[in-house]
Amino acid sequence: MERAPDIAALIAAERRESANVFEELAPAQWDAPSLCAGWRVREVVAHMSMGFRYPTARVLLELARSRGSLNRMTDRLARRDAAARQDRDLADFLRTHAHPPLETPGRRPRRSPRP
Repeated sequence: MERAPDIAALIAAERRESANVFEELAPAQWDAPSLCAGWRVREVVAHMSMGFRYPTARVLLELARSRGSLNRMTDRLARRDAAARQDRDLADFLRTHAHPPLETPGRRPRRSPRP
C-alpha cells in the first residue's frame, strides 16, 4: 500500500524554500509588481506570513475594523506590514514558522481523549 504524503512536511519544505528565494531578492525585486493586483512582492510575502503573526483575537478585531471584509482586512494588513517590516524579516517569518500546526485560524487544537 502506498503511504499518504506528509502534507505538513511538504508545506514546511515549501515555506523554507520560499524564504530562501525571498532572502536572495534584490531591493528592487521586493518592489516589483506581483501577480496579485495592486500588490508588490513585499505585500505578497507579508500576506503569506500573516497567519503566524496575528492571534485569533487580533484577527477578529482587524476584521471588524474592515467592516467584515476579509479581502479589505488582508489588503490593509499586508500593506501596513510590508511597509513596517524589513525585507529579511518578512522572509524570516516564513522560515521561523515553516512547520506550524495545521489548524483553521480561530480553532483550538483537538484534545486527546482521556484514558
